Amino acid sequence: AGVLRGLVASLVPFNLNLAGGRYLRIAVALGLDEHVELVDSHGKAVELRTAPASDIVLTTFSGMEMMELATIEGREKAKQHLEESLVPFYGEDVVAVYFTEFVMQ
Repeated sequence: AGVLRGLVASLVPFNLNLAGGRYLRIAVALGLDEHVELVDSHGKAVELRTAPASDIVLTTFSGMEMMELATIEGREKAKQHLEESLVPFYGEDVVAVYFTEFVMQ
């Protein structure tokens, strides 16, 4: 793991339903490639579109079994799946995914 030189975009934390009536509160941050430009052609700052990433997080984790996510291996597998699911929308702009909050009940 190298030093992240790009920006980090934090998604709004949210709650979602897991299987069996369980819940997950999750917050995710996206590590962006250092070459991602968040300015338009006029040099004005623009925000990274995070709604697609939030939707992908929701789709990835909704309905999962709590036991799948209870282990480090299970969370890493889910994170890897999430990273792969982001590629079609963000391409290589997202270089890392961080769980900044992960609480199951």
